[in-house]
Amino acid sequence: MNLTTRKLIRWTVGAGALSALVLAAGSVTRAADEPPIWTGVFSAEQVARGKENFEANCARCHQHNLEGSDRGPALSGDNFWNHWENETLNTLFVKVRDNMPPNLTGNQLEPVTKLEIVSYVLSRNGFPTGSSVLKADRDALDDVQILKKGAVATLPNFTVVQVVGCLAKAPGDTWELTRGSKPARAPQTAMTKADKPLGDEKFALSSVKGFNPDANSGHKVEARGLLYAGNGGSRLDLTAMQTLSESCGS
Repeated sequence: MNLTTRKLIRWTVGAGALSALVLAAGSVTRAADEPPIWTGVFSAEQVARGKENFEANCARCHQHNLEGSDRGPALSGDNFWNHWENETLNTLFVKVRDNMPPNLTGNQLEPVTKLEIVSYVLSRNGFPTGSSVLKADRDALDDVQILKKGAVATLPNFTVVQVVGCLAKAPGDTWELTRGSKPARAPQTAMTKADKPLGDEKFALSSVKGFNPDANSGHKVEARGLLYAGNGGSRLDLTAMQTLSESCGS
C-alpha cells in the first residue's frame, strides 16, 4: 500500500466518522425538540399493570376498547384529545385520582395504581413507552403537556406561570419584566430562591403595587401570576414575586 492510498483511506474514514457525528447530532436535536410526552415518560411495565387495573375497575363504564358508553365517556380518539390536549399530565392524573371510579366501594385504588391506569390510557392514545417510570410527583407531572406529535407546547391564557426577569418601571407609572424567561407552569410549591437564567421575553405587569416594586426596581426577580398573551404582548397578573439578585446582570 503506497502513501497516497493510505492517505485516501484515512480521509475516507475520517469523513465517514464526521458524517456519523453530524447525523447523530441531528438526531439529538430532533429528539430534544420532541415534546417530552413523546420521549417515553412511562414504562411498558406500568402500562401492563394499568391495563389490568383498568379492565378490573374502569372498563364497565368506559368499555374495554376505551370507546365509552352511556355510563362513561370515551378515553381514546377525538374525545380524549378534545378534553385533554394542551393539559398537563398532572391535570389528568388528579382527575383520575380524585374522581375515578365514582362510587367505588370496598378497597380504594392507590394513587400509584391510578397513575398506572393513566399510563395505559396514554398508551392507547399512541404515546410511547420508554425507560422512565411515571411517578406521582406533582411538579414533574406538571412539566409534561399532552400534545399531538410534532405540536409546539403552548400555555393557555390564565395559566399560573413562573417567569424570571428584570423588574423595570414602564411609562405611565406601570411596571414590566424585561429580559424575561420563557413562561413555565408554576409548580404548586412555595417559591424558592434559585439561580435561573434570563431570556428575551417582555411582560407587562398588573397587580404589582402590593409587591413593593419601587424597592425592587432593577432587581432580577422570580414572578408568578396569571399569564395573558394577546396581540398587544404578554401580561402577567402577579400573585407572587421575590428578588433573586439585586442586580440584573445575569
